[in-house]
Amino acid sequence: MASDREVLREIWDGNIPVCFQLDPDEAVGLQKPEVFYLMIPRLSYFPIVTDKVKKHFLRYVPNEYQDNEMWLSFNTTPLKWHFPIGVLFDLHNNGEDSTLPWSLSVHFTKFPEDVIFRCPNRETVEAHFMASLKEADVLKHRGAVMQNMQKKDHTQLWLDKFDQFWAVNRRLMEQGSDQEGDFKHIPIRCYNEDGTYRQKLVSPINTNSDANGQKCTVQDLLNEFSTPVRKAGSKVPDDQGKLILYSNVICPFAQRAHLVLDAKKIPYQTIYIDIWNKPEWYTSKSATGKVPALKVSDETTPIIESVVIADYLDEKYQQNKLQPNDLYQKAIDRVLVEQFSNVIGLVSKIMYPHLRNNQEIENVQEVAEKLFENLSVYETELRKRGSNYFAGSKPGMMDYMIWPWCERTIFLAKVDSRYTFDGKRFEKFIAWRDLMLKDEAAKSSHLTTEFFLEFYESLKYKSLDMKLLDEAAEKRENFKKQ
Repeated sequence: MASDREVLREIWDGNIPVCFQLDPDEAVGLQKPEVFYLMIPRLSYFPIVTDKVKKHFLRYVPNEYQDNEMWLSFNTTPLKWHFPIGVLFDLHNNGEDSTLPWSLSVHFTKFPEDVIFRCPNRETVEAHFMASLKEADVLKHRGAVMQNMQKKDHTQLWLDKFDQFWAVNRRLMEQGSDQEGDFKHIPIRCYNEDGTYRQKLVSPINTNSDANGQKCTVQDLLNEFSTPVRKAGSKVPDDQGKLILYSNVICPFAQRAHLVLDAKKIPYQTIYIDIWNKPEWYTSKSATGKVPALKVSDETTPIIESVVIADYLDEKYQQNKLQPNDLYQKAIDRVLVEQFSNVIGLVSKIMYPHLRNNQEIENVQEVAEKLFENLSVYETELRKRGSNYFAGSKPGMMDYMIWPWCERTIFLAKVDSRYTFDGKRFEKFIAWRDLMLKDEAAKSSHLTTEFFLEFYESLKYKSLDMKLLDEAAEKRENFKKQ
């Protein structure tokens, strides 16, 4: 790469025409603020190149705001100054030049501290830049190259001079000498449409069994990040005549929809939604922004709410009916499903530490007894019906509607032994639970106890492991292909 001098020069010289406009709500005086045009380097940062912009608009801003930090937005979205300008442009314009000049709003009030960091001076930007280089060097050479550099080398990396920059940067780009160590990992970030990003340890050598030790290509790197959950930020793929279920691998309500679709063997496509960082387009699919949502066709509004989706599928697709034919029994089952909300609340309280402000449950025994008391209703119902499943000889609608949370009760005993079920008190329930684990539809959306434990720990320590969810989603999709 370091030898491709002409290409590197073209990238270095890349600029974006930008039109800066002062937010109309912040302007004073009768004169309308004049817009300010500027050609800005793609490889720079906004705080470095917008001194002239600030100076131009200060005359239109009230005196009490003139010492405030200036910030920029595009279509009401604040721009993160610590992202390179070229990255910001590509993120917000899908890499298309048709939006040129790039029109940005300038602000001096209401600084969005919950979205972007403050940048008091240029030194802050330089410190961020050098920290990023050091991080990249740790990934590539275990930090050996940056450690061996002198202060003047660091200065050359920061100066806007192509030849001086590459005289030093070449050492960071090459394989490395014996002293500095081998090239270990590719320093790469994958930016999502919402501005968040992911990083993974990626070897420069393709470890795929078919690659025969070849070097990684850009496509290989993209494949590393193109897991089902992360694909949610991309455009919705062609449904090819199938139903589309917008889901999330950890959501028990979405699991209900999977169970019904798989039990009835209805062809469908899953699009996994990152519910912690939902893509903007998803609000057009789900009025509440929640999962699940079922897209039936391009012309219709997607169906939301898990029970509503389940009822629709069972009525629309007549094969393998899940609801009982007897209307009275159907009503009783629906009452039991509604009553199950008490169990849902208790399981959620135990499973999701953030719902209780990450505080430990002080009265575990009391919570456990409440859980057992509510589930005893279903033990009694199984005894009363005298069947392996609530629906009889095979799982039915009620079995699938309560299963996601009953599956999670296996994990609860690993969190605290006081959540362990008494074998005699819950003899029928435990037997039913064991049978459900063998059901084909249940197996297709099954999450292991080990998965739940890792997920629980990541939430407990406020460090949600998206890789864990990605891997679970991939396993689910691979199971369906078998």
